[in-house]
Amino acid sequence: MDDDFLRVNRVNLSHSRLVELYRLANAAKPYYDWLESLALRSDPKFGNLDSFLLNATEEQIAAWISLAQASCGGGEVPQVFNGVARPYRPEKALYLFIAWMVRDAPQQRLAPLLTLMSKTGLTREYAERTALTRLIVAYREDLRTFSWEAVREVVADRLEGSRRSLRGRLVETAVRAVVAEVLASAHHDGRWGRFDRVSLAATEVTIDGHSFDVCVEGEIAGRLVARIVMPVKSRETQGGGHANLFTRDIEAAMASLTAHQRETGVETWLVPVIIAENWHPDQIDHIREITDELVFIDANPNAIETLPTDAADRIGTLILRVLGAQPEG
Repeated sequence: MDDDFLRVNRVNLSHSRLVELYRLANAAKPYYDWLESLALRSDPKFGNLDSFLLNATEEQIAAWISLAQASCGGGEVPQVFNGVARPYRPEKALYLFIAWMVRDAPQQRLAPLLTLMSKTGLTREYAERTALTRLIVAYREDLRTFSWEAVREVVADRLEGSRRSLRGRLVETAVRAVVAEVLASAHHDGRWGRFDRVSLAATEVTIDGHSFDVCVEGEIAGRLVARIVMPVKSRETQGGGHANLFTRDIEAAMASLTAHQRETGVETWLVPVIIAENWHPDQIDHIREITDELVFIDANPNAIETLPTDAADRIGTLILRVLGAQPEG
């Protein structure tokens, strides 16, 4: 949407946080689909997850959660992200995603009750499975629907609370939100293009001494075969010394990644994201020449909550190109 459309008599009506939250909510759709596939694996007659949760017996729901718990370590499990676009570990993602559907504040209010249950001799896994099963059965008539459209609204609401409770760099969060949404859109039939699994690293990654804020990793048959690494840099000033230092860092990182790719066979793409006002054009042109892709946003980073559409599209196009590329050799 054009920002001018939301500007009336010099009053800006835009709500960029909404865009980012729904990018993260949309990124949860593959996880919902995965849970649905597990539900229908045991009894296809329900047709979808909504019907299963509204009509299945307590025993069937417990068996579904048990199957999901046992599958958490599998490579086909999609990711669930918190409010600043960092993925939850698989076991926590399962607990939170199901709990979000049946009660508020599962971490603050339900988790202490599970701890009490564990103290009575139950395992944590059994306590979670039993509690979630009973909550679904007890409240499904009140909730009335577990459709994706309804769950999406709940996920967005829960992520807003998560975002308020976490502190992080706004620009990196904006990049992560875009990447998470793109990966979700590319997930079909348990695959991400040519890869069996594609994941967004929870934290920055270090490769041969160089750190990268955002990293996407592709696997085939459980083996890492491709990476997209994205250093995220923001400056309020024109750059000068900052621009020179960052350019040298990028040159060194690109050389190191090229050598690392030769040694390991892992395809690697370097995609810097720069948000800065008045960054010198010569520096931008040079970085564009020495990297696989450059995302440059001419803006004050303090004013950025979501990436501009053209920047988000550039990231999405690069990721989808990598997912669809034919492996070398």
